[in-house]
Amino acid sequence: MPQHSRGRETTNFSPQKLLVFIASLQLRKVMVASSSSNFGTTDDFRSTEKRTGWYTFLAMMTRREEQRLERRAAIIEVAAQLFVEKGYGATSMSAVADALGGSKATLWKHFASKEELFAAFIEGRISLFREEVSQTLASTGNVRADLSKAVLHLLRRILSEPSLVLYRLVIGEGGRFPEIGRIFYERGPKANQDAFAMFIQARMSEGELRKGDAQEAAGMVIALCSGGLHQRALWQDSKPTKKEIEAEAEAVVDHFLRSYAAKAPK
Repeated sequence: MPQHSRGRETTNFSPQKLLVFIASLQLRKVMVASSSSNFGTTDDFRSTEKRTGWYTFLAMMTRREEQRLERRAAIIEVAAQLFVEKGYGATSMSAVADALGGSKATLWKHFASKEELFAAFIEGRISLFREEVSQTLASTGNVRADLSKAVLHLLRRILSEPSLVLYRLVIGEGGRFPEIGRIFYERGPKANQDAFAMFIQARMSEGELRKGDAQEAAGMVIALCSGGLHQRALWQDSKPTKKEIEAEAEAVVDHFLRSYAAKAPK
């Protein structure tokens, strides 16, 4: 008989889907147990009935939560389009509700204010980026190599078109609506600075970098990355080349290490 080989499959479960999956497995165990020869007393069947009802209820509640999260994601996506196209000031909760085609009550059930909705939009845009920056800062024992990798990743991200659009939106609206600047800073630049500060502090503690204020040192990295190519891309709408980004990353690391490289023992 011909044999069919199957490729290795990887499934990413959300917490909600995982709960549904676990509930279905437990329910299957209950049904198998109820059909076995050793599972025939009245008390056994009552116990099975209770467990079956519980797992069914769990699955139903999990599905409802999944639907709620899906609806929330749809609202954020519609709001994102309006924020980018019209700006924060010109986007109202009523406009979002109209674009969704649903009631305002549904929108307010998920988000109590436009500020909260904008915060969710920002979080959705940069949460993965923030996690990736943290992951690239894992130490390999070579400070220059580790920093070069993380800085290069940071530059590629902040120079991407979605990031530049976000920066322009916040810059353009931040004067009239200070809350959006605060939201963006806390979830973007500040979070990235904190990630670099943790890495730098650990390297300082190991003697791989000169001891100093880790937050101040991390701020230097973020400031260097935010100049040069990033400024040119923001104001001139000029897309840098791969070589330019790589050269900028090396220059940032060079400048940083001139100030914080550990002195060689005499």
